[in-house]
Amino acid sequence: MSQLSYTTPHGITVTRKTAKIPFARGLQKLLTQLDTKRGVYFSSGYEYPERYSRWDFASVAPSIELVCQGRRFEIRALNRRGCVIIQLLARVLRSHSHWDSFEESESALLGQLKPLPAVFPEEERSKQPSPFSILRALVSEFQNPADSRLGLIGAFGYDLLLQFDPIRLRLPRENQKDIHLFLCDDIYFMDRKKEVIERYSYDFSANDLSTAGLPRDTPRIRKSKVKSGPVEIRSDHRDHAHRRKKSRSNRKVAGAPAQHFVDLPRGRLDRVVSQKSDHHDTHLFTLAPRNFDGPKDTCLPADASRRSSAAELPRDR
Repeated sequence: MSQLSYTTPHGITVTRKTAKIPFARGLQKLLTQLDTKRGVYFSSGYEYPERYSRWDFASVAPSIELVCQGRRFEIRALNRRGCVIIQLLARVLRSHSHWDSFEESESALLGQLKPLPAVFPEEERSKQPSPFSILRALVSEFQNPADSRLGLIGAFGYDLLLQFDPIRLRLPRENQKDIHLFLCDDIYFMDRKKEVIERYSYDFSANDLSTAGLPRDTPRIRKSKVKSGPVEIRSDHRDHAHRRKKSRSNRKVAGAPAQHFVDLPRGRLDRVVSQKSDHHDTHLFTLAPRNFDGPKDTCLPADASRRSSAAELPRDR
């Protein structure tokens, strides 16, 4: 078993222990535990330089979780180890300039981010107060060139875009998370090609605080109750009848259905690419020069012009 130790800028000592696991044992046991415990499992059998790797990695019973909803950012302890980590992270985050308010307890850190300024240079947009401000602070604190295994793993929601480009919301958000991440301090990496499994276990300490010797476990989670019966689908788009009516009006050419050929000053309507009423608001047509007598499904000559919709057709025809 090998060991790595380093100290962060705020004086937190990180100790990593590495152990080899028999490949024949696999990670199936961890996958089964995810039915009743928090954690993650990622698997990839494809490899491409600097983009995809062939690793499987898994972690069960993380010590803390990070949850963001709008401008509210919360870090919660999930076990006794997490309570220690919370106190260590407080010294890193409490003085961050992007907090509007910040509260501490033994088991959680709760912060409210400052609102997005009304005016700022466009090139500074990504540097405005946002959940990523806090994530950058954590990454900057714990990054180390000798350690590439410690990480925050989880999910990012689509509404994170609104943290940088706020728009008026039409639908209510009910308990919707924008970020949900785990600090995986006990993580397994499996290389299928080399048939190697390695386990990386972390401990954190500073002054009289330490996670060493504390159990790596969390309470079982309750299964969420799924409501039976049909689920209402809500949308801020206009109804289907409106879209069909608009689509039909876009397909009218010279007072006749779009599939009829019409001579134009620049060419002749060749064929309809799509007639689906819900495909797009406008439909694509192929225009051939007046002197083009080839088959209708033949590709146009290189010098032939193309148009993306019937918008140029005279409205009085």
